[in-house]
Amino acid sequence: MSIPSRNYVLTSAPGKVILFGEHAVVHGKLAMAASIDLRTQVHLHINNDAVSLNLKNLSKSFSWNQNQLRELYKRYGQRKDNSTEFLPVLNNELLEEIKQSVLTDWSSDNPAQMASLLFIYYCVYIIYSVHGVVGVNCDIISSIPTGAGLGSSAAYATSLSAACLYITSKISSSNLSSYDLSLINDCAFIGERIFHGNPSGIDNSVSCHGGIVLFNEQKTHPITATSMPILIINSNVTRNTRLLVETVGELLQRCPTIFKPIMESIQAVVQVAVDVLQHSSDDNKKYQQLIDLCRINHNLLNAIGVGHPSLDDIHSICQSKGLANKITGAGGGGCSLVFLPAAHHSAIESELTAVMNSRGYKVIKTSIMGNGVQIHTH
Repeated sequence: MSIPSRNYVLTSAPGKVILFGEHAVVHGKLAMAASIDLRTQVHLHINNDAVSLNLKNLSKSFSWNQNQLRELYKRYGQRKDNSTEFLPVLNNELLEEIKQSVLTDWSSDNPAQMASLLFIYYCVYIIYSVHGVVGVNCDIISSIPTGAGLGSSAAYATSLSAACLYITSKISSSNLSSYDLSLINDCAFIGERIFHGNPSGIDNSVSCHGGIVLFNEQKTHPITATSMPILIINSNVTRNTRLLVETVGELLQRCPTIFKPIMESIQAVVQVAVDVLQHSSDDNKKYQQLIDLCRINHNLLNAIGVGHPSLDDIHSICQSKGLANKITGAGGGGCSLVFLPAAHHSAIESELTAVMNSRGYKVIKTSIMGNGVQIHTH
């Protein structure tokens, strides 16, 4: 098989924090999320060798013979042609065949296995639709911790989608148009469905577009706000996003008259937060409002069963120090978000970090409003 002229690409995409609106967004309500300055890089290279995936941060490497994937392409791949049109779809039969015939010791709880599943799916469904069965080498490097609610799977899916679409010329330029971003986002959402079952789509949308966005029902609305320093506190308690989303859905079925008002209250928090972040000019008043909103949103998430003792411990410590803090992401462990005041003092930050480290938590300093997906061709 001849190697195409466009045979290498480097892409990157950011992680995210959900500022307000977790879980309610799955049920059609508004959520507010922001990209952060932690990113996942994908180095994708087409060659005549095997198909390989190197997950640098997990210290895992996998390799598959081209013949293992040829039959999958014959049975499930899109028609090979030179058209630039591409329709992202989720083919469950292809997914099951990959799990059974290509991956060994399959487990949906294994991040490396999930990453492999998505990589092979994109190879068969995107790359092979243009280049036929070729060797593909993919190196993944990420500064986003996995299983922590910071959008690591969405950053991977977004960056990998961009790489596959660019190397097959479905995207014509590294200067991404609104159409290109929409296509990348649609493909990344397929990846998020593979990872999480019934995701809202907010993670891949933020990773794709960057900045701060309002999101509901697959629609994003960017909002104008200034960058803010934040701390992300990782409880180091792993959790399963898919299971937590399903558990919340089951609560809706059991207690709809209680559950629905909670969702409305979470949406009201989001709406007030938009006004605070966009229009409040008094920094002290703005920060006090953020403290109130974080406390309310945190406890509403506890009410629907996605809290965790470690997250309540972090919240209690932050509240005692007058800091705005809440669960971010799916909950059940994972991460907690701390907004830092505009005039925050390094002494406060250092003291908080020391306390959190002493309790076994990891503190990550970053900021919101990072760039969205990027193609760095060289």
